[in-house]
Amino acid sequence: MKAIPFSSVVDPKKYLTRMLSSTLIHTEENEVQYFARYSDMARQYKYLPAVPQQFRLGDIVEVQFSLVVYQLRTNYYVLKPMLYSIALLEGRYADELVLRATKEAMKPEPHKVLKRKIGYHVEKDLKRVKASNEEGAEESEEGGVSGGLAKMSIDK
Repeated sequence: MKAIPFSSVVDPKKYLTRMLSSTLIHTEENEVQYFARYSDMARQYKYLPAVPQQFRLGDIVEVQFSLVVYQLRTNYYVLKPMLYSIALLEGRYADELVLRATKEAMKPEPHKVLKRKIGYHVEKDLKRVKASNEEGAEESEEGGVSGGLAKMSIDK
């Protein structure tokens, strides 16, 4: 088989090219074609060449592939998929996701104002007062309980 180079669109940083060796080659059978579907006013669809960077998560695509069965030396068989082409049918959903994420990122965060009071106040919970009276604590004139049931309050 004849080796062909990777296109600069598929392998811009030459990672795949560096992996090629005498045992690993890139052939015409391995070349994947990329297309995007466009429609005109008469609702006629055309498929034009596209670049892989045009495809995003959330796109609706059509894939052409075949399944090839190889026999190994040990009389076992392996099923391998061969990808031929990917066609972008609808990219609107991915565009909406990107637009929504961009809008969310541009929203300013609400400014939080911290209010706080420094100090303590005596808790006047009657249930705790009755419960502590039953345990032997004495009630003071202010309505609190001796023994220090105080609570610090921080208002938001």
